[in-house]
This record gives sequence, structure tokens and C-alpha cells, in this order.
Amino acid sequence: MAKFRLMKALVLFIICMSVILAGCNTAQPTSTPDFSIISSPQVPLVAQATPTQPPTSTPLPSPTPQPATQSDEPTVFQMSPVTPAPPTDTPLPPTETPTPVVPTPQPEVTPTTVPTNTSTPRPVAPPDEPRRGGSWDMEDGFEVWINPHGDNCSGSRVAVGWRGFTSRGQYGSSCFYQYDFAPNVFSGQFSQEITFDFVDSHAGLLRVIDSQPGHTYQVTARLKHVHTLPPMQYHFGYDFSGGTDWQAESVRWAPWDEFREGDWITHEETLEATGPATTIYIKGFHETAAQGGATYVDAIEVIDLGAR
Repeated sequence: MAKFRLMKALVLFIICMSVILAGCNTAQPTSTPDFSIISSPQVPLVAQATPTQPPTSTPLPSPTPQPATQSDEPTVFQMSPVTPAPPTDTPLPPTETPTPVVPTPQPEVTPTTVPTNTSTPRPVAPPDEPRRGGSWDMEDGFEVWINPHGDNCSGSRVAVGWRGFTSRGQYGSSCFYQYDFAPNVFSGQFSQEITFDFVDSHAGLLRVIDSQPGHTYQVTARLKHVHTLPPMQYHFGYDFSGGTDWQAESVRWAPWDEFREGDWITHEETLEATGPATTIYIKGFHETAAQGGATYVDAIEVIDLGAR
């Protein structure tokens, strides 16, 4: 209220000064003061002279703003409604990490049926052509053979397709010759002669043949031995590795089926090849370096019986 009263006093002071200034100016007519501007009953009214000329340009001071009277009631603030953002196609990330679900192990079920083998069976190779006649019958000629131990074997020869081998005993080793005397030839014109006279050695023939793994081969060999003082021993051998060393561990030996002097005797062996090459052997052994005749080999046959 004090400020309000001060403002009213200031207004009255300004009005009085205006009246005084107006009275001093003789050229201006007097005016009747207007007391309507003061309405407060606490302040005596002062007559305001009506100016005869426009008021001066002196600005009136602006009233000092009064602070708003604090109300006992609380001010209520209204919030504008929030417009939700339009949905987008991008999914929002989950607010929580999902717990992985551990699958429950299921017992294995054993199939009751055996699956059918749908693989295409391998074709069975046809049997080889029979091996007989020609070089198998010692009829394709003979080649020079050199004794590996340096013993004198002048004119020694081995049938084409075959190889000769011999060990050396105390007094020497065996020799090989082409023979054409009919009584000692089984078929054709020739046979292979192997000497054992006055030697204690192993000697014989070998030949490598092509073979099909899994095929069964029937081998038939024939030989004849003339009279000798010490007994002779004969063996048939085979090597599934195709090697040519008659002393190798891979060679398997089977004794001759029969033995008698002066007659052709036969040995038959059935083999199941395991590789692409198989070696066959025919071997004699003269255990004593004494007088003895010779062995004649002829008419070998190899028949492929096919796969079993």
C-alpha cells in the first residue's frame, strides 16, 4: 500500500506543477481542473486544470509494476497430450535377453530294417585265355643262358619265356640245355634239360604271368628224371608278389605230387591270385654231389578258372 500511496502522491505532484505552469503563462486561458482521475477516498481530491493547449511532451513515468499477490491455492499446470511416434518397420531390440531353451535329449532309435545296398556291383572280369603250347611247351625257341656262378656251362640255353636259376654246391652248379630226343620230350619237338650230374645244388625254371586278383588259376607242370644214385627232390613254387627271387620269403613251396624215375610225372596246383602278377617256379634238388642224370621239363599249362 505504501508504494500505491507514493504513486498517487507523485501523480498529484505532477498535476500541481502542471497547474502552476499553466497559471504562469498569461497567453493560455485557465482551465477547470478535473478531479475524476483520483478515485481513492484516502487522498483529497485536487482540481485539475484543463489545458488550453496540447500538453507538453514530457513523458510520464511508468507505474512501477506490483508483484502479484500469492494465492493460497496451488497453480495447476496442464500438460499437452503426447502424440505417439508412428510405428516403423524396423523391429525394436528385445529389452531382455531370452533364455536359450536346451532341448531334451531323445533316446536313439535303432532302425529295425537294414538299408538296401544300392551301389552298382563291380563287373566281373572274364577269365584269361588258357596258357598252353608255344613257349609253355618249349616250342618257341631257346636263348643263351650264362651261369651266374661262373661254372662251365658251354652251349647252355633256356626256353623263350622262362628264366633259369641255380645255387652252387660244394662242387659246382647246374646247367640248362635245349633237348630234342623224343623219349625225353612230352609233346612237340623240344623239352628243357636241367643237369644235376656230380653237383649238390638247387636248380629250376621260373616264369611271371599276368593275373587278375581274385581269379583262381590251375597250373599243371610235367617233368621226367633219368636214373641217378642219390634221390632227387622236386617242388612247385608260386609268388603272388610277382617277384623273381626264388629264395625270397614271399615264395611258397609245395612238394611234387609224385616221384618216380624214367617216367613223366605231373604236379597240379590251384592258386587264387592276389595281385596283377604271379610267379610260378619248378625246382629240383640234388642233395649229393654224385653221379646222376638230368631232369626234363615240358608241357606247362595255366588255366584261369575265373573269380569264385
